[in-house]
Amino acid sequence: MNKFLLLTIMLFFSISLQAKSPSQGIAIYKQSINIHASLPKSQAALKAMIPEFQYMQLKISFKNNLLRMETMPPADKPKGNGIMVMTSVDNENTVLNVSDKLLTQYGTVMDIDYLYKQNLGTENIFKFVDEVKTIYGYSCKKAIDEENDFTIWYQQDSSLVIVPSRDFVNIPGLVVKVEGPQISYDLLSLTEGVVDEALFAIPEGHKEISYEQFQDLQEEAMEELLGSQGTNSKMIKSHVKKL
Repeated sequence: MNKFLLLTIMLFFSISLQAKSPSQGIAIYKQSINIHASLPKSQAALKAMIPEFQYMQLKISFKNNLLRMETMPPADKPKGNGIMVMTSVDNENTVLNVSDKLLTQYGTVMDIDYLYKQNLGTENIFKFVDEVKTIYGYSCKKAIDEENDFTIWYQQDSSLVIVPSRDFVNIPGLVVKVEGPQISYDLLSLTEGVVDEALFAIPEGHKEISYEQFQDLQEEAMEELLGSQGTNSKMIKSHVKKL
């Protein structure tokens, strides 16, 4: 009888742990870009003409140590005033293997269907701080990226590794909040659900290029696009960090 009771208790805790850490599902992040912070003080007049922040939503589908990252434009996009704020010009799809630290991105830029792979390495640049804080209902630990001035809050005791950006692939858990001088992230929701394996498949027929070649292509496409938009757009673009 005691053995049966013990097995029942162990099964209960096993199910409880699985419920706390879903093996697959979708995480939604809010990305905030401080456009004013990317502009020099000499462009105060330009700052007055554009909103201080640009917001996007990021959809992260996760399953078996794989993350599929997609950008979702905001539904309430503010009305423009002839000034464009550019962060990228390609139609990209990103798959991140958080176990192997391998990023694969494919999409279309300059009418080229491209694909590149980037080994993000195992070097850990984060300083982990013995500090705990509750954020959005999650008990979080603190990590600091001193080089890029990021403060990262991630769920402690999490078997999930979910990050809103390649920059945080070495954070050992669910990233809940990232605070930075120009770019910040907030976890809006984490939903358990079945994720189709095909979502992480890499398509055939794309031209494989290096990361440096991709950067050159995107820069060329951005210059071509902004060249027809006026000098104000070019000034903003030249100071916006590539995400």
